Amino acid sequence: LVDTIENIESPVYSVITSKAYSMAAMISVFCKKRYIYPHATMMFHEASYGALGEDPTIRSRMEFNVKYLDRIHTQIAQRIGMPVKKYRDKIRDAWWVLANEALKAKFVDAVVTGISYRKLNTETTEIKKTTTIKKKRTIRRDSKQILNTTP
Repeated sequence: LVDTIENIESPVYSVITSKAYSMAAMISVFCKKRYIYPHATMMFHEASYGALGEDPTIRSRMEFNVKYLDRIHTQIAQRIGMPVKKYRDKIRDAWWVLANEALKAKFVDAVVTGISYRKLNTETTEIKKTTTIKKKRTIRRDSKQILNTTP
């Protein structure tokens, strides 16, 4: 999802109207523009896991998750201009932020009281292609058989 948000031709904006916790907060950080309403909140935390299965499989999955999440958290820390260690220390027990704190921490670009949308001028073109095939129908009364032929 992060790669899609960062590489899509149309910019992706986030508007947090109430709560952006956990993955919602992380996704928002990667958007081109990020807005938050004055009473909205965000929360970042370390991942939580449950494990079921054989020991080698669990260890393999955990090693992968640690590598993957280390990379994501490093990217978030870089985007907000914070040393990775400081960011990881803050999210260890969950980092809860109010709108003004989210702005100060650079999780969002602005605190807003409303969003207005403009209807973009669009042009719709409809293309129709019709092909007509003439069929000749012949009915033979004696055998009650219908023959379809195309010229």
